[in-house]
Amino acid sequence: KKLNRDLKKTSREEKKIYRKLKSDFRKRKNTLLKEGIDYEGNIVEQTAGGLLKDSFGNKHKYIQIQGNNVGNASVLGHELGHIHYLTDKNAKKLGKYAHKLRGISDNSTLIGFGTGFASGINSAKKEDKESKLSRVSGGLTAVTSNIPRLIAEQQASKYGYNLLKQSGASKEHLSKANKNYKRMLLTYGTGILGDIGAAELGRAAGKYIAKSENK
Repeated sequence: KKLNRDLKKTSREEKKIYRKLKSDFRKRKNTLLKEGIDYEGNIVEQTAGGLLKDSFGNKHKYIQIQGNNVGNASVLGHELGHIHYLTDKNAKKLGKYAHKLRGISDNSTLIGFGTGFASGINSAKKEDKESKLSRVSGGLTAVTSNIPRLIAEQQASKYGYNLLKQSGASKEHLSKANKNYKRMLLTYGTGILGDIGAAELGRAAGKYIAKSENK
């Protein structure tokens, strides 16, 4: 909540940089930018950036900005970072591959639950002989499957920070942006905790089913 409140606060300098970044983005080919309201008049619920295919199969560089984030240069810079790593052939490999593997992180809850379920079945069969690695495999998989997302987000923020710097942002503004980027990354920690919980739930379900079948 504090992060959202801070993202709403935009200075005159920040709005100026935001307009510059927006203008530069719109000058590129095949770009779509929605701010607050989409082309159909619906409210944009979430800020995001990526690639979008139209009905003809053409790819568009797509950014949507939630109403509260409109005018925030650090937010727009971050989303431009995602576009950079998804489309630029010369982008650094770490960010590029993290974005390609992000699909793993998008399914992290299911992956954690599935691994936990398998671990639970194994536990019921081996009882006291189960290894420590098997015991924590669900939670460990849940955590590691989130790594591509965390790297992708960190790299997008790093690119956004450099964009602000190149646009002539002051030290004060850069410091504020860096603080926001760090807090944005930390928000994904709640998702990781949820995935660990799903893994433990899967493990409990696996043990229960395996023991029931044995009986």
